[in-house]
Amino acid sequence: MLRGAIKGSAARLKPLFVYGTLKRGCRAHRLLRGSPLLDRGVVRGYTLLVRGGVPVAVSSLGECRVRGEVYLVSAPVLATLDRYEGVPKPYRRIRVSVELEGGPSIEAFMYAGEGRVRRCVSDVFYC
Repeated sequence: MLRGAIKGSAARLKPLFVYGTLKRGCRAHRLLRGSPLLDRGVVRGYTLLVRGGVPVAVSSLGECRVRGEVYLVSAPVLATLDRYEGVPKPYRRIRVSVELEGGPSIEAFMYAGEGRVRRCVSDVFYC
């Protein structure tokens, strides 16, 4: 069913993994403008740092992970989010593999910061 939802909307909607202020219940969630929630999931190889009260996913060594939500977003919503996140700095939009809670892994966009850390700091951000 998940694969069908993604394939059926492939021309219009793209999966986006969110882990911070864009999550449901957080202050910037409104920017997703009704984008449907696909599932919750985990991205491995990243950890969360909190800078100025805002989380940023950075590449990590070891068995780190980040928990979040996957939404299906349109090109206009993605453009709005790129502006909000300040792409290409301080965030960049990358492709990652997301292990979905309810099924297989999928490829999705994610906003990530620059740099790499040696240890796991945090895997979840609470609004």
